[in-house]
Amino acid sequence: MNQWDALQYLKDSRRQSIHSVASSTWLLYDLLTTFDQEVTYVWRSANSLPKYLYFVSRYVGIAGQLTLASGQLPIFCPGELLASLVFLACMLLSIELSLMLRIDALYGRSRQVRLLLGIAFFIEIASATVINGLLYPRTFRELRPFPPDWPVKGCFFPTNVFLNKLCWIPILSFETLLFCLNAAKCISYGPLDDTPLIYRLFRDGSAYFIIVFAIMIVCTVAQFTNNGGLSTVAAVWISAVLSYSGCHLLLSIRKIAARRRHLDLTLISVRVPDVYDEDKSPISSDGPHSYPPPSTIPPRVSLARPGESIELVPRRLSHAPREDEQHTDSSESCSSKRRRSESQSDSVSTAWLEQWKP
Repeated sequence: MNQWDALQYLKDSRRQSIHSVASSTWLLYDLLTTFDQEVTYVWRSANSLPKYLYFVSRYVGIAGQLTLASGQLPIFCPGELLASLVFLACMLLSIELSLMLRIDALYGRSRQVRLLLGIAFFIEIASATVINGLLYPRTFRELRPFPPDWPVKGCFFPTNVFLNKLCWIPILSFETLLFCLNAAKCISYGPLDDTPLIYRLFRDGSAYFIIVFAIMIVCTVAQFTNNGGLSTVAAVWISAVLSYSGCHLLLSIRKIAARRRHLDLTLISVRVPDVYDEDKSPISSDGPHSYPPPSTIPPRVSLARPGESIELVPRRLSHAPREDEQHTDSSESCSSKRRRSESQSDSVSTAWLEQWKP
């Protein structure tokens, strides 16, 4: 090894240490600034799979970044490489399971979608296991320790292992599938501004995918171009980004659910201009009329006490002006389509919030 290669290894080692400290600081800052929300929406909630996934994303992620930043593990040596692999695998499994639960709720627990997700998830795990199972033993055999007089402890990492260039491809493929399923279903409900919960699912899922996809592409390109510095930085930050995303995907949903839970209103999305009295005939602001009994009111109308439900009322429709009693055929058609879209949204809201509500 020439002097230039040795200097490059020292730069990469120093760069990894700096970015490990920076990513750890970022995660700790996020923990401190959102800890009150975590106590309210997570710690005080019932035990559930999403709650446990949150703890894995939050605290295993922080522990992993602090371990790498501590400098106790020699850089690019077997101990450090295995620790990075374990922490990254925990982050990926946690957030992918969380996204799969979201998609399962969006598609109404469809058997076809569950089968597709199960097969794709199995292929991802099997591919990653095979690639890493072949990659790491070969890599460990080719590792050589730094000279003892160097200022840092570590090993020379081989750059000519082809399998190292393929390790991100299975993950990229599965993440793309999750994004496409989430985006397609959210968009199918119509204008996202009408359904706050669906909008939040689409926004958070898209933001997560764009950021993670970009980092994984950088890692893949860096491997193919043998850019050790870029690969080192991206590999450090991807674990931190996954930890942050796994926490905020859950907090975001629970915050919007709790906000609507405390609104002092009856949750309806169709206009009922008249008020029923339990012991008297219906009373209308326009005079007495004959109306169907409360049992025949459409299921979209919630007669529960305010605050009991956490379904989300579409933002536009909750402030819609009163409609005339007579409608044209075209307006009835539009209204029918809109009600179908809202009904689908409510069914998703109910299924989703049963599992994720605080």
